[in-house]
Amino acid sequence: MPGGPKQENIDLLCRVWGAYVGEVFRRHVDGEWINWEDQFGKAIAFESGGVKLFPYDKVRKRLTIGPEHNLKDYYAVFRDQMSLDE
Repeated sequence: MPGGPKQENIDLLCRVWGAYVGEVFRRHVDGEWINWEDQFGKAIAFESGGVKLFPYDKVRKRLTIGPEHNLKDYYAVFRDQMSLDE
């Protein structure tokens, strides 16, 4: 990561790649970006067919925790869930 794993760099990458991942989802299914709030706080989420995703958070986990939070697998699970709902 250019500049090292500073919090500001991680935040920027989460916004950029989270938006990209969410837009890939949005372009493949009928869904929308939403502002989500619950007992844990506020977040930007993507919702389609009652399924809510948090791509910014997933990217953060991939960057800070590691490859077990694979984005390709994340999309595959989402795609499978949407197929079951059709």
